[in-house]
Amino acid sequence: MQSRGSDWTPADVQQVARGQLASEDALAHQANRVLFCDTDLIAVMLWSRRLYGQAPAWLEAHIERRLYDLYLVTTPDIPYVGHADFDEAQERSAFFEACLAELDARGRPYVRIQGPREERFEQARAAVDGLLKVRR
Repeated sequence: MQSRGSDWTPADVQQVARGQLASEDALAHQANRVLFCDTDLIAVMLWSRRLYGQAPAWLEAHIERRLYDLYLVTTPDIPYVGHADFDEAQERSAFFEACLAELDARGRPYVRIQGPREERFEQARAAVDGLLKVRR
């Protein structure tokens, strides 16, 4: 499968997932109360399903064990930034809905972040500040 200029295989998904786990573990030791992750194993699983129709079986066990305090889920309501060949509005919306469905099914806490970029930052900051106040 061709993906952003690279040939990807299902084996690459496993390498990406293992790299995600290792990165999170290493960075968690350096974090000061908050660790922001751009992605997680749920996203890796969803991408694998999208590209190959399945995901590595071992991902499920890791997803169940790896809990996050809060997900900030950005809506696809702003223009895509990047190469025009990869601007797939329907795919962006479908992935967003799949993320929400997975988070709901797993009972994971999340906040939708939407609107103009400036408002998104404020929404994210308020959500994290609220979480930190509860954790004191």
